[in-house]
Amino acid sequence: PRRGHHVYNGSEWVNEGLLVESESRVNLVTYSNDFTDASWNTARAIFNANALIAPDGTTSATKYIATSDLDSAFCRFDLNSANSGRYTGSCFFKAGEYGFAALRLRTENNTVAYTVVVDLSDGSVTDTFVLGSPNGSYAVKDFSNGWYRISLSADHTVGVNVSLALSMSNSATPNYQFQLPQFSGDGTSGVYIWGAQLEAGSTPSSYIPTSGSTATRAAETLTLPAAQLPYNSTNMSIQMDGRQTGDTYTLSRWYADANNYIALEANTSDFTFEQADGGTVDSVTGGSFTSDINVPYNIASRHGSTFINGAVDGVAITEDTTPTALPDLSTTDLNLAYDYMGTIRTFRVWDVDLGDEGLESASS
Repeated sequence: PRRGHHVYNGSEWVNEGLLVESESRVNLVTYSNDFTDASWNTARAIFNANALIAPDGTTSATKYIATSDLDSAFCRFDLNSANSGRYTGSCFFKAGEYGFAALRLRTENNTVAYTVVVDLSDGSVTDTFVLGSPNGSYAVKDFSNGWYRISLSADHTVGVNVSLALSMSNSATPNYQFQLPQFSGDGTSGVYIWGAQLEAGSTPSSYIPTSGSTATRAAETLTLPAAQLPYNSTNMSIQMDGRQTGDTYTLSRWYADANNYIALEANTSDFTFEQADGGTVDSVTGGSFTSDINVPYNIASRHGSTFINGAVDGVAITEDTTPTALPDLSTTDLNLAYDYMGTIRTFRVWDVDLGDEGLESASS
C-alpha cells in the first residue's frame, strides 16, 4: 500500500490517502518507456527521448514525431502469448505541435480493434473507430501539466495475439488507415508520450515501469489486528470512504469463518452491508455509483444484535430489523480492502451504534 497517494481533480493534486491494489498486475510491455527498442514495431515515426518532464517529475518523456508520409504513424507492442480474458492498454500523452492522441487496442488475433482519439487540450474524446466486436471501453484521466493517461479495455477470446498501438492525429475526426489516424506529418511535429502499459484486467492499474522484461506488482493486503479494534457484542458501526476503480469488491471483511462475519461490499452499481452469526445472514443493499476509474464513495454501516443498516453518501438505507445476534469477532483480525482497487481516505470503527442520523453524518 502506498501512503499519501494524490489524485489530480482538474485543478489541484489532492491527497486521497492510501492507494491499495489487491490484484497482482503485470505490465506485459517489456520496454515501457523506450520506444526505440526492437520490442516496439514502429512505422513513419521518429522518437526523441528525454525531451520533456514526465508525469513522475523526471525528464524522461519522449517526443513522438510523425514523418511526412501520407499514412498512419504508429508505435506498436505485440503480445503473442495472450490468454483469454479482458486486456487494458494505456499510455500517457501530452500535446506537442499536434493536439490529438490516438490509442488502439487489437485483440482476437488482431481481427478486432478499438481506437480512441483524444483532444489533449482538455482530455475529451473526439472520435472512436471500432473493428469487429471488441466490447471496448475507454478512460481518460488528467495528470496535470497537460498530461493525460488514456486507457482502452477490450475482450480477448480467440488466439494468442493482442497489440497496443500509440499514435497521433492532426484533427479531431481523422481518416483512418489500419484503424489509426491517417495524415501527412512534417518530420518535426508530434506529441509527447510516456509510460506505456498492457495488462490483463478490466481497468488500468497504476503504472509499472519496465526495462527489458515484464514486471509484476504484487497484490497488496491490509490487516487490522483484533487487538487494535474496538468490539462490542451488541452494537458496532463502521465508516469508509475513498475512490474505487472498477466494481464488485469486498471493501471490508471482518471474517471469523463462513458463518460469522461483517462485510462491506461494492457491487456493480450499489453497495451491500452484511453480517452473519452462526450461519444466519442479514444484509441491506442500496446507494448507487457508476463504475469507472477513481470513483468517489463514502459509506457507513451499523451492526447490532437486532438490526443492520447502511448509508451511502449521506443517505441511509431502510433498516433491517431481523438480526438476532452479532457474530463474535473479538479476537478476529479485519481485512481492509480485501478485494479492492483504489484509494482509502478514511476507515473508522466504533463500538457503539451511531444510529441512522449518525450514519448519514459519517458518510457525508
